[in-house]
Amino acid sequence: MTASRHGPDILLIPRIETEHLTLNAPRVSDFDEYAPIVMSENAEGHGLAFEAGSAMRDWAFADTKLRALVSYIDPADERAISRAVRLGGRQVAGSASVVTYRYAAGET
Repeated sequence: MTASRHGPDILLIPRIETEHLTLNAPRVSDFDEYAPIVMSENAEGHGLAFEAGSAMRDWAFADTKLRALVSYIDPADERAISRAVRLGGRQVAGSASVVTYRYAAGET
């Protein structure tokens, strides 16, 4: 993984490149173009969400002062829950509408 930053000094936006992906900070204007690609059945099962999640987690812990991250997941989304666990998350809360996974720096 390589990471670089672009943007004004006040807001440094990461550009993270992995073996298969280039991740840029999202813009609302990108949603309509990319959502159908990312959410398509053809995109499932290739490990891209895990690769992206791993890269963002690693960047957040290495390049920022963040000590923890959280995911809020629909309890019916078994794939997202499995991914959260594979990314090193521990369930810290849950209800009928949302489960919360926490990722601590140094524990993933």
